[in-house]
Amino acid sequence: STPSSYTTAMAPSSSLWAVAALALAILVTMDVAPTASAAAPAAFKPRSVCDTGLGDYVDMCNSACARANSWMESAAVLQPPDWLLNPPVLAPLAEVVSEAIDVQVDIVRVLFSLHLVVPLMALYQFFFPPTANAVARELVGSILGICVLIFAHGHTWGIVLFLVVGSYVIMRVLGPRYCHWATFAFTLGYLTVYQFHLMCVEYSMFRMDLTTVMMMRTIQITTMSLNYHDGAKKKKLEEEANDESIPIRKRTYKRDILMRALVEMPSFFEYLSMMFNLACCFGPPAYDMVEFRKFMRDPPAISLRKVFPSVLLRQLMADFFGIALFLLIGAAYVPSSYLGTDDYAMQPFVYKVLYIMVCIFCVRGKFYGFFMHIEAIQLVAGMRELVIKSETGEAQFLPFSNMRIIEFGNKNSDLPFGLGGIESATRPAILPSVWNVMVSRWLRHVYERSIYLGTIPAMLVTYSLSAFWHGIYLTIYVCFFSFLFLQIITNELSRRYAIWCLSLPTIARRIIAIVARILTIFSAEFVFIPFLIMDLDRGMRLWHALHYCVFIGLALLALVLALTPSPKPVHHVTRQGNHHNSLKKKQQQQAEDSGVVVSEEKGAGDAVGANGSGSGSAKSNGKAKRD
Repeated sequence: STPSSYTTAMAPSSSLWAVAALALAILVTMDVAPTASAAAPAAFKPRSVCDTGLGDYVDMCNSACARANSWMESAAVLQPPDWLLNPPVLAPLAEVVSEAIDVQVDIVRVLFSLHLVVPLMALYQFFFPPTANAVARELVGSILGICVLIFAHGHTWGIVLFLVVGSYVIMRVLGPRYCHWATFAFTLGYLTVYQFHLMCVEYSMFRMDLTTVMMMRTIQITTMSLNYHDGAKKKKLEEEANDESIPIRKRTYKRDILMRALVEMPSFFEYLSMMFNLACCFGPPAYDMVEFRKFMRDPPAISLRKVFPSVLLRQLMADFFGIALFLLIGAAYVPSSYLGTDDYAMQPFVYKVLYIMVCIFCVRGKFYGFFMHIEAIQLVAGMRELVIKSETGEAQFLPFSNMRIIEFGNKNSDLPFGLGGIESATRPAILPSVWNVMVSRWLRHVYERSIYLGTIPAMLVTYSLSAFWHGIYLTIYVCFFSFLFLQIITNELSRRYAIWCLSLPTIARRIIAIVARILTIFSAEFVFIPFLIMDLDRGMRLWHALHYCVFIGLALLALVLALTPSPKPVHHVTRQGNHHNSLKKKQQQQAEDSGVVVSEEKGAGDAVGANGSGSGSAKSNGKAKRD
């Protein structure tokens, strides 16, 4: 759409939505607004990490907590005006809703903000489209983002400001050669201090604080430092991106970082606008400078009138998952507080398994709801993600999708209707790529730059960084490394038996896929339960109540894989089987023409030859095949 048609199509719906939301808020406030002396909802009793039985280390813990709290108070020294902290309409309404549904007021404020950002973004795009003055567009977007951030999280927004400004100074002073190391150290260290401060204030309690915003700003800042570092070696990246002897996966990654490379450091004003823009005031998506510039300068490809049904559907689904499924159904009928209790341990094994699957599905609802709201904001904003097609190397800007709950028509799925996504994953390795996609993209930078250490060491480095980024609770590290063990074993199982499964009849493959889907979801839930309830002691009791079934199964599976050879594929005569066999012969012929011998045992996908593709198991230079 042209800029004029875009703004024309946007005007009626956005203005109507904004006026309706404001009128509804005023009417509700006039009817039920509390007085200044109204009683606040019951607060949680805070418990410091130093009260968790540290013995002789209590004094040391109290001293560290005092320092962390002092640093965070110094960072949050900027006090915004009271009318911004407590707006006349929204603040009283949030208090009333908090009392009515017995939910913390900070959670209500964030929910209000999520719903208000969509009409605000529509008005912002209408009055300050990409064709408007660039400085005015960046300035207004930043001011709106900061205002929403202050309303949702209070005066603590200064903690984010200190992180953002300090990181920019480091990148400016050190330059592209060393800035990425120093930026990683500063941002992750600062994030760790903030998380430790939260542990000192309220240990193992859920609050809607700045953690998500801080974590996503850490991703954006460290990614920018890597892009700035890559910009200094752009010529070398161009040569590697066009080198046919490099595996296609690695070439695609080189093209991706080449497209994102920054030859020059952005101005401080543009940098602040990127960090505090209304499009990412809640944290996600963690877009980089290339995607931000595309958003600021190019008009959206689709007008708001056309995307409005999708926006409305996402917000309705977000409210269902986040409020109905998690707060009403989950908390009322399958509360997570029941997990790990003595009464739970006395129940039959099948009941305990089913309870976990239903309970954790409801817990996932709060994440689904949050990210669906974020996707609705990105649709209104016209924000796009840079994607490099591995087949052609072509760059595309596609709509952001931070969480793929369920997909239809996935050609690589053996489930009915080609189901894919989180709820239909048939391998644990699929889950990181469809859950919190922006974080997976950031971790891919770490994995690809650590792959020279080997596949397993690179995975270990990546999972260690992911756990450290999530926090310093021991629970997190136990769960993440347990999932790493689960992924390594199931990856090997899939590598050995994938070809064999493809040669089975369609009905057999679908039965296997359904069983694999159930086992994948349950094993991932089993591993991450202590992390979701943030209580390692209760999580260990729950694992004991389930007889450590997943860990015992993985240990037995690892033993079987170590003692048995890979099976030969069964050449079942079906349409897909014939297609698979012909495709395999074609790949083998191409490999032999280029001097590569393909292992019958592992299939054509494991060959390594002149182009370097595959896993590196087969021998080249005309040597004999390995049975």
